Amino acid sequence: MIKTVAVFGSCASRDLFNSSITPNYKKYFKIEYSSQRQSLISLMNNPLKYDEKLIEITPKNPRNVAKTLYIKTDLEKTFLRNLINNPVDVLVFDNNFEIRMGILILNDGSIITNNHWDLPLTKLYKKLQIKEKLSMENGTEKFLKLWKESCDSFLEFLEINCPDTQVVLNSARRGYKVLKKDGTIEN
Repeated sequence: MIKTVAVFGSCASRDLFNSSITPNYKKYFKIEYSSQRQSLISLMNNPLKYDEKLIEITPKNPRNVAKTLYIKTDLEKTFLRNLINNPVDVLVFDNNFEIRMGILILNDGSIITNNHWDLPLTKLYKKLQIKEKLSMENGTEKFLKLWKESCDSFLEFLEINCPDTQVVLNSARRGYKVLKKDGTIEN
């Protein structure tokens, strides 16, 4: 039986389902959708209204189209809708970009991923009214508080909307510890 899969995280998780890396993965898994370069904190906050023309990265080529899609997915928080509308058997999850990029808190309270690779290439970036940049290195305590709240909300979301989805945490080079419900930390 082929298992349906969604990926939230980085290429370290998405590339597990790449024929050049795992040649026979399609015998066992079907990728339904993925979200890359997105923070869990951003995902669990409200979508941001924007003019779609402002996020286009030019020149239009496959790489820039993908970058634009990453930004769109982050701003619209479409990953949650995908999980509700099309539940999957397995969710592969990593925190690589959570740790690598952090978040932007805007003046209106909106939160988006600080995708410092792609977002500055857009016209939208110049229009953003950034109140605060938070990351593991800058504002660690506040960042971790927001992350824990977002993680709890995400797990509650999965429990309600995707009770049969198995979550696989991929350490993806950066996240090696798990905070358990009882407050203990496990490698």
